[in-house]
Amino acid sequence: MGKSKIIIIVLLVSLCGAWLYFSNQAEKNQIHAINKTMDEEYQTIVGILNQDYVSEAEWNQVSGKLGVHFDPNQYPEKYQKYVFEKRKEYPDLPVIETYVKGMNTFYAKTYPTNVQQYKAALKYLDKIPSMYNGILADRMAVNHRYVKYMYDEAKGYIDQIKADKAAEKAANIEIGDSESKIVQLFGSPQNINTTTVDGGEYKQYVYSGDRYVYTMNGIIIGFQNIQHQS
Repeated sequence: MGKSKIIIIVLLVSLCGAWLYFSNQAEKNQIHAINKTMDEEYQTIVGILNQDYVSEAEWNQVSGKLGVHFDPNQYPEKYQKYVFEKRKEYPDLPVIETYVKGMNTFYAKTYPTNVQQYKAALKYLDKIPSMYNGILADRMAVNHRYVKYMYDEAKGYIDQIKADKAAEKAANIEIGDSESKIVQLFGSPQNINTTTVDGGEYKQYVYSGDRYVYTMNGIIIGFQNIQHQS
């Protein structure tokens, strides 16, 4: 083998060795950076959530940090396994993620009604174990109770509206109601005028005060001088 070939081989080996060294060093540096960032971001998240009051913007900020720095899928594939293992150093992290999802849902205002929104938030918060006593446990318990209170208030308001509407409907007749409701509300009529037509049986219920209710085949189709109760 000629001297020039030997020199070329030595250079290639040296270059490969240098490339492997710098490649491994770059990967170590990247892992070190990931490790440092995750530790710092975790402390930042805990600090924000440990405040007496966390603003809606801060809930969004924390959610973003969790999604960017603690989701293995956000990293290049060769670092995902490391991030997954690194997460185990924060035993409270899964609970914090669930907690933040619940509170972000509570503030999101993306549901048609408050009842639906608060119920969706509770689905997350109810997943936090009742015996959980880790970091931020007291804060989580306070906010859990607050969301539950707001849900009960909103649901109670909606239920009351529904009850009022049901009571109003029960106290009045509407087109499409059953004929049996006439006597239930107004008692026995002075007279019932019945006519058989091609479509079936047509009736006119006659009450004092020129009040009339009209039915067709057992269904109310109209009324006259009937005052609704509100």
